[in-house]
Amino acid sequence: MKIINKLGKVLLLFLIPFIALVSIIFVLALRSDFSGEVPEEEVCLPLPGFNFNDLEGISSRNLYERFPYQQYLDSANYCDILAIQQDLAKLDSLFPENKIIKPEGFSVNQEIIVNALTTKLEERMGTSVKPDLDSLIRQMQWAEKFNAYSQFTSTNLPFYQSIYGFWMNHITNALDSYGEINRSITYNFKFKYLLTRCQEKGYYVTVKETKIEKIIFYINGEEWLYLFNKFWYSTGPSFKVSMVLLALLFVLPYFILVRIYFIKNL
Repeated sequence: MKIINKLGKVLLLFLIPFIALVSIIFVLALRSDFSGEVPEEEVCLPLPGFNFNDLEGISSRNLYERFPYQQYLDSANYCDILAIQQDLAKLDSLFPENKIIKPEGFSVNQEIIVNALTTKLEERMGTSVKPDLDSLIRQMQWAEKFNAYSQFTSTNLPFYQSIYGFWMNHITNALDSYGEINRSITYNFKFKYLLTRCQEKGYYVTVKETKIEKIIFYINGEEWLYLFNKFWYSTGPSFKVSMVLLALLFVLPYFILVRIYFIKNL
């Protein structure tokens, strides 16, 4: 009986790390979202549009400083790229001297629209401490429209690309911030989706996964074949031997427990 009690204590020491590992994986699985669902792209709702008569009394020289940006964002159809084109054309017709392209690649009228749809819109949205991945996905869906339009124009290429680039940087910065505040969000499917889309377009997030985190993620996703192939083809003999010994270390206590059970019942 004394031998059995000693063996029981030894087995308990072996089981504690295993139980801790399983508990960590279970908690991370509960806190992660693996649903694979992405919000649909929002439909542009019809708005009355900005009343350009409100610009009366503003000269072309101080138009950039005195432009009513918040009023514009309240009424303009900035969800619709065609409506933005019409707004730019309207500015060009009212202030033709401001439509000359400067060496920086923009006209003053283009800078006004860009400023409204980037810095002023970001200020209007404010900063959210609580992660909102759905909003980031919709922002990306909207920003990608500008990237698509830039492929079919040469005169307005910097105009569209500056808006697109601003919001892609905004999204990557938000992902960086979310990952620092809450590490577990990096296992979220929507976070992974945004991360992949940003990398696809050349915008990179600094949040990196450790090897253990990657293993846990693939275990949660039940990617057993991928893990086996990675283990078999991407690791050296010493690592394989170490993993086999570690597996035996976890399996051996159960084998000993079975032997003890049969000895006690003989």
